[in-house]
Amino acid sequence: MEKFRHMRLSDNQVSEEEAKKMLEEATHGVLAIQTEAGYPITIPVNFVYKDNKILFHGANEGQKYELIQKEPTASFCVVAKDDIRPEFITSLYASTIAIGTVKEIKDDEGKMDCIISILEKLVPTVMESGRAYVKDSWDSFACFELDIEHLTGKIGTE
Repeated sequence: MEKFRHMRLSDNQVSEEEAKKMLEEATHGVLAIQTEAGYPITIPVNFVYKDNKILFHGANEGQKYELIQKEPTASFCVVAKDDIRPEFITSLYASTIAIGTVKEIKDDEGKMDCIISILEKLVPTVMESGRAYVKDSWDSFACFELDIEHLTGKIGTE
């Protein structure tokens, strides 16, 4: 059995470069991880796509942190476009899904690179205050990377 399934409507599949571009341009996505009860949970996160990895942060305690530690496999989805076209009973959409393994970035240099990359992408005009915030909250947050093993992108057309 294949580890990852092929897209059913392959005519709607975009190139890997286009899928990566969606990740580069989006400011947030949805992380899906497994709960202890065996159910998936989805968590919206701000992120950066860098070196074939999804970098994101969160508290160094709580449900997201604990679940990632117990079961690191995850999927991550970004919806880059959703244009409902009622006249055609369709939606012109663009989305990408990444599947892989999440791990906590534990070394200070990697953690700093992660959080600075997020700040540069999301709030580049307030880097000085962003760095001060990071310094003040350093011990209360964690950074993670989802190492992408499978990436697909899809668009809907009229």
